[in-house]
This record gives sequence, C-alpha cells and structure tokens, in this order.
Amino acid sequence: MTSRTAVVAALTMVVGVVAPAPAMDTRPLSGTYAIGSATLVDPPPGESKDRVLFYIDGAAAKEIYDAMQAEARPSACDPSLRSKTAGMLECSRGPGGDYECSIGVLLTKGTSVRASVC
Repeated sequence: MTSRTAVVAALTMVVGVVAPAPAMDTRPLSGTYAIGSATLVDPPPGESKDRVLFYIDGAAAKEIYDAMQAEARPSACDPSLRSKTAGMLECSRGPGGDYECSIGVLLTKGTSVRASVC
C-alpha cells in the first residue's frame, strides 16, 4: 500500500465515523452560550465555572419544542409562557410565537444540567 493510499483510506475511515448519516437532516441553529457555574444568577466569587450553558432560539427552538413529547404547561416564571421539559432540556413558547430552549452540560462529566433559573 502506498502512503497516498494509506492516507486516503485513513481519511475515508475518519470521515465515515464523524460525518452525519445521510438520513440525518442537520441545519444551522441560532442562540447563545455561556461558560458558567452552578449558581446561575449572581454566583459567589470563586465558584467554579464548570458548565457550558446553551440557549437556542428561532426555528431550531420551535422544532425542538414541537418534537418534545412532554405536555406544555404554564411556566413557573411567566404564566404567559408555555413550557416543556425533558430531563434537563427546557423549551418555552411565548404568546407572540417566540421559542427558546436551554440546556447545560457539565464540563467535568458531560452530563446535562439545567441552564435556566425557573
């Protein structure tokens, strides 16, 4: 096997492992993220920033909200919002049709955590 053939074979294996399956319909999403700590609002000085917090909005948030199996309930923070949860994933729909989802991931373990206060 030539070195060029070996490189092509290696790239083919890598691309085959990391490329999404053709049946997966991936699309861009909009939102924001933050590196934060366990105390989401006004954390005490020195508290470890051990999580990444994702806030998704727009069409992606609507699609996630619509796909969630949970029953929509009034939000504890704002009764005009309808919220759904699945584990630590939380999505809400506003009265004007705005959608937002949030989830956090611990950077130490990769497990999901809440990313919103309410």
